Amino acid sequence: MHFICNKAAAVNTPQKFLQTIFFQFEKMIYKILISVFTFFTLVSGQGCPPEDIMLPCRCNFTFVLRCEYIKTEFNIKEYFERVAPLFPEDTVFEALYLISTNLTEIPPEATQSLKFKFIFIDDTPTLKYVAPDAFKGSENVTETLNIRGTQINNTVFDLINSFPKLDTLIMAENLLESIPSEAFGALKNLKHILIGDSNIANIGSRAFSKLTALRRFECFRCNIFAENWGPDSFEGVQPTFNLDFSQIINWAFLNETYWKPVLDNVGKLVIGGDYDCGFGGCRKREYFCDERADWICNRGVDYIGKISGFYCVGGNGVTRLSHYCLTKQF
Repeated sequence: MHFICNKAAAVNTPQKFLQTIFFQFEKMIYKILISVFTFFTLVSGQGCPPEDIMLPCRCNFTFVLRCEYIKTEFNIKEYFERVAPLFPEDTVFEALYLISTNLTEIPPEATQSLKFKFIFIDDTPTLKYVAPDAFKGSENVTETLNIRGTQINNTVFDLINSFPKLDTLIMAENLLESIPSEAFGALKNLKHILIGDSNIANIGSRAFSKLTALRRFECFRCNIFAENWGPDSFEGVQPTFNLDFSQIINWAFLNETYWKPVLDNVGKLVIGGDYDCGFGGCRKREYFCDERADWICNRGVDYIGKISGFYCVGGNGVTRLSHYCLTKQF
């Protein structure tokens, strides 16, 4: 009986071996078929690889890659090392979304050879650092960089300056502390900058001077005071440059010491607007129209024409800066 059992086991051994070989062969064929399918799908421009291959991120037919709401461990470099070979080297994605992940940093060359026109990082409070070459390969492709809800600080300027084709920059709810002197390199395509919900302690010398295409800089709900910039902070900007401080309520009048250099350089200054909006409507931000505004009136349209949103405190028939300046002539 013992001999018979051993004989049966001996007979089953080659069967199990063959089954294992067949299983491994089947897996190899599956991988080959997936690779062939992926190649022809991408070459034909019809979409991305199958969903189970791209997890935990999702890729759609418009070539938008979304890595969202990933609460498990997410090694971004290992992920792209795995999926990047599935795409032709010249593949350009419309966008990369990194939203609500547990990333603490994005290391050098994290996205491998893949390129992205739009990079959006949001709601990732654990993220403290992004390497300047984290998106290497996208340097001459990325047009919009949007970083919100992180712990990234002033080290971000090295990353920003790595994108010579950048058109729009948005930074909000980060730990940005200042805009350093000559913060921006020669980004000849950068037209729009929005920095929001940040404590800007300083705007350095000639911070925007190399941005020859810059049309608008908006500090949205920034905690910044006029004392936080110097006489040459806005030197070198183009005549078409618009400075938008409309959502800041830290001053009640424009002190000549700080604001004259601004008006001497910018094309337009937006300082007023609606705030504290509710069911009853909005309040308008108001400034004192008195002798503290006379220095503006004395320059006439050179200054008055540049300022938008200057509503006067109180009333007495005077509602705007231009109206107040007219009354000074009589």
